[in-house]
Amino acid sequence: MIAGSAKATRNTLLVFSLLLVLVGCKRDIDIRRDEAYRFPDPIYRYEGGAPKKAIAALGAKLFFDPILSSDSTVSCVSCHAPEHAFASHNDALSRGVNGKLGIRNSPSLANMIYYPNFGWDGGILNLEIQPITPITDTLEMHSSFPMVREKLSAHPSYPEAFKVAFGKDSITDKQILVAITQYVAQLVSNRSKYDLYLRGLLELSADEEAGLALFKENCETCHSGILFTNFDFYRNGHTKSSDLDSGRYRITQDINDKGKFRVPSLRNVALTYPYLHDGSAKNLDSVLTHYAKPLYENELPNGAIKLSDDEQQKVITFLRTLTDYQFISDPKHLPNY
Repeated sequence: MIAGSAKATRNTLLVFSLLLVLVGCKRDIDIRRDEAYRFPDPIYRYEGGAPKKAIAALGAKLFFDPILSSDSTVSCVSCHAPEHAFASHNDALSRGVNGKLGIRNSPSLANMIYYPNFGWDGGILNLEIQPITPITDTLEMHSSFPMVREKLSAHPSYPEAFKVAFGKDSITDKQILVAITQYVAQLVSNRSKYDLYLRGLLELSADEEAGLALFKENCETCHSGILFTNFDFYRNGHTKSSDLDSGRYRITQDINDKGKFRVPSLRNVALTYPYLHDGSAKNLDSVLTHYAKPLYENELPNGAIKLSDDEQQKVITFLRTLTDYQFISDPKHLPNY
């Protein structure tokens, strides 16, 4: 009887030990996911240390209002649609006043608060300065700040909205920029299926897991980290360095930067088509086909990313897990008129 009890005790301890091992393994997985999930510290710093709801609300109104353009026909949302994760409306190139076409595709504005630079060439280093380009560019809103101030000051509701937001009677250039910036700064996308997976709240499918493994092996060097970009600049073999748009060279004037463009974030990438700096790739299949056989000189590992058709589809299946449906449908991103 005593021997039997001892044996039972040993069996119980063995089962308990196995349970501890299994729990420990699950805990390790959760810890590893939690570490991968952590977003970096925001680079943009709010004046006063925190955002102000009235300023962000004013920024939302300005973002959706075509009043910022010279002829009041083009707004920020004209090129950055919420349903496309604040990227282009299916247009390859941004379209400005009088139907003028820009030279680049409009990227997503999600998670800009974490970015060290902005634009395909990284020419803007401060988020508050970013709105100046679309407002004043002749191919976009083709306006000026004196014109914008005059229109806003004569508007029936904006003077009061600016007073509530900033506590001053006058409307200034800086107030306009800060309002738009505080609105854009709150456009944080972190609720995709992949985010839930990293938090340990759900699992990926077999194809999604396979796509993730292929992605890590072939794409993660450039599309790295929780934001899926290393923010560096490369030639991807899509265009020649002698083409009209010289990319990063426009900023640095370094001949070695000709034809280089910033690595875009892949968050919500299934919604931000068309792709590449000139919007010439209509879908993700086209992007992966290009990387398998780049047309020109490039800086890809081994000169190409040679995946089979089946492997490409698995990568695309994984990329779809980066879609944040709550982000694109969040009513808090809409102006409160």
